Amino acid sequence: MSSAPARAPRRAPAGGWPQTGSAADPQVTAPPKAAETPLDSALAPENPAQAPVEEAPAPAPRSLPPATGNGPRPAPRTSAPRAAAATPPTTPAPSRRRLLPDGPTDPVTDLALQKIFLYGRGKIGKSTFAAQFPDVVIARCEDGLNALRVAQVPIDDWATFIEFCGEIKAGGHGYRTVVVDTVDILYGFCKKAVLDKYKVTHESDLDWGKGWSVVSDEFQIVLSHLALQGVGLVFISHSELSTIKPKNAPEYTRIVPTCSKKAWEFLSGFVDHILFLDTAQTQNGESRALYCAPTELVEAGSRWSMPPALWLPNESTMYADFAKEYDAAVARRFGGVA
Repeated sequence: MSSAPARAPRRAPAGGWPQTGSAADPQVTAPPKAAETPLDSALAPENPAQAPVEEAPAPAPRSLPPATGNGPRPAPRTSAPRAAAATPPTTPAPSRRRLLPDGPTDPVTDLALQKIFLYGRGKIGKSTFAAQFPDVVIARCEDGLNALRVAQVPIDDWATFIEFCGEIKAGGHGYRTVVVDTVDILYGFCKKAVLDKYKVTHESDLDWGKGWSVVSDEFQIVLSHLALQGVGLVFISHSELSTIKPKNAPEYTRIVPTCSKKAWEFLSGFVDHILFLDTAQTQNGESRALYCAPTELVEAGSRWSMPPALWLPNESTMYADFAKEYDAAVARRFGGVA
């Protein structure tokens, strides 16, 4: 059996075999050396083995600048503050008025500034009596003043009455007494205006009885505001016989105003005088009588202790005769000072 021919040994390259792991090791290929330039030759040391290696200096640590003396340390840098939103100018609050009085308020004794409810049967002289009040203007809601020479404004709806009240409030007119003739019709104007506003035909058409209260509130607010304008008020109404039926007493008949029940509930407590004008028999025949206090038959009353009834025989002096008795009642109240 013949043996394989012997393999010729590898020749060592010129300079000998390189050491394992060196740059010349065939298993590790070193990157080619860049060509040397004239600048590299000029900077290279004569003996590379003896050339010192200079290390780059370490960067100095960052710190805040030192404080000077005892002064404050400079503040660190911050971002620029954001501009504040523009604030609209504000109106200074008005000074609050004082409501409390310095002392008691004097009673209103001027008859021209009293609030009066005057009622009676037709053609008895109610408008004639009211027209004699000082500096009077009549809000005429019905015809019946043709025989009188008096300042009057025709009122045919609630809006016109509101306008009339606005002119009274504005002042500069010289009127001191406002007469409503009649308050029955004026309340009807108020009722119609409110029902038209809510687009209904009767107070009961609004839920929970709201219709009656809305009409009553409107009526009360307007008249209460009118009473604050420095004028006297006279409300005229007609009269009728009404049967009163108490729960635990026998029924009876009484003379009452014809105005709406809601209007009467307000006006009976609102006014200073409830006066009933009628006629009565005297020794010299029939004469006008003004009832100023309540009786079993008549609804009347006054805040000023007026006589139960006054005789007013002369039509042209009805107001003067009433004013005389009123002044006497005021004098009695204040010990002789009217």
